[in-house]
Amino acid sequence: MKLIAAAIFAIIALPVSAAELTSEYTRNDPQRDCELVDRAAPGEGDWSDIVCPGIAGYSYFISGTDGREAVTYGFAQRSGMPTFGAFNYAHSTVEWRMGRNKGTTLPVAAIQRFYRPTKTATGRRRS
Repeated sequence: MKLIAAAIFAIIALPVSAAELTSEYTRNDPQRDCELVDRAAPGEGDWSDIVCPGIAGYSYFISGTDGREAVTYGFAQRSGMPTFGAFNYAHSTVEWRMGRNKGTTLPVAAIQRFYRPTKTATGRRRS
């Protein structure tokens, strides 16, 4: 997660100090709130690309394939972020770190949790 957050800062960072940052949250149901961009044709696998509303005009792009999701924040038309090797999916809530630049409040980072299945001590899977 630190790598993802660092990449987001590098992509949309504004010249603000940490003391000026605030947090705002969005929560989206991908089935209800997000727009389908593309998906696999019947019989051609299981993948889809969706765009979800973010904050202050910034959206985020979720690319899902083979039980894994990759998320790119901002104005991307395709996912540019790596994903985990193991099966995973993105949490529905995104924390947007907001900063002011020349009188305008804009996101400078996005924080989003991912679920990854793990094995318990008994060998059973949990999420």
